[in-house]
Amino acid sequence: MPGEKPNAHFACEAAYWHATYGGDTEGARKWMERAGQNVDPEVRRRAEAALALADGQPDRAESLANEALARIHTPAACGSAQFEIDRLRRVLSGAAACGAVRC
Repeated sequence: MPGEKPNAHFACEAAYWHATYGGDTEGARKWMERAGQNVDPEVRRRAEAALALADGQPDRAESLANEALARIHTPAACGSAQFEIDRLRRVLSGAAACGAVRC
């Protein structure tokens, strides 16, 4: 893992990626630990939601993703909030699919 003190935002992004695309919950947990608390709450909750989904906890994933969505009130014109919303919707979609078959 690069650096002892990574940027908290990038650590959450790495955790999200490991959980969502890498299927590596252990790696995602390590990145979440390194993220610390100095990160936007919706970014942290999205990463935690992805990790919960990868751990087979669709209800927890759904709850965390909905908490994050509730924090995004007015999407910025640059599109960054919409990008965040899209990734949260991906988690919600996965949670719904997982919940339907009880992962």
